[in-house]
Amino acid sequence: MTMAMTGKVAPYKRDFGPMPPSVFHARYPSAVQGISIGAALTSLEEIFTQDIAPHDVAAIVLEPVQGEGGIPCGTRRVYGAVAGAG
Repeated sequence: MTMAMTGKVAPYKRDFGPMPPSVFHARYPSAVQGISIGAALTSLEEIFTQDIAPHDVAAIVLEPVQGEGGIPCGTRRVYGAVAGAG
C-alpha cells in the first residue's frame, strides 16, 4: 500500500506492476509551486466528486514534511482546512 501512496512514478513505482486501486492524490499547498490552500482543497473536492464518494474513503493521509522536492512543511492552517473540508 505504501508504494501506491507515493505520487512519484520514477523511480519508486516503475517496474513494480499494478498498484492497489483507490489511492488518490490531491494537490499539496506550496508557495514555491504556486498551489494555494484553496487550490489544494479544490483538488480534494474534485477527487470526491469525480473519483470516489466521501463515504467510501477510509482515510486521508497527509505528509507533514515533504522531503522529495525540498522540505515544505504543512501548517496548522493547512491541516485545519483539510479537517474542515469534510
